[in-house]
Amino acid sequence: METVEEMRLTKLERETYEFIRRRGEVMTVNIPPRMRGAVPNLKRKGLIEVYKDYTAPWSTKKMKFVRVKDYPSVQGLDGGGESGTPSFGRNQTKP
Repeated sequence: METVEEMRLTKLERETYEFIRRRGEVMTVNIPPRMRGAVPNLKRKGLIEVYKDYTAPWSTKKMKFVRVKDYPSVQGLDGGGESGTPSFGRNQTKP
């Protein structure tokens, strides 16, 4: 499998990927409008995943979230101390 450096990404796709990677997990509505257009391309290339989840334990509505897939080659890109996807304490399963 190719690493992110080996893939041919446009400038906007790389910026969007870095934006999502730095934040760990982002609601799609919180991604800047110009970057939203790159999300389908990054998903097609297998770099990110889009999923639905509850925003609060009492919520009945699900929202779309985006996060970087956990590949070892992708995790080694960050020079900072971030590790994996942060947990925000949301209810993962609805009773």
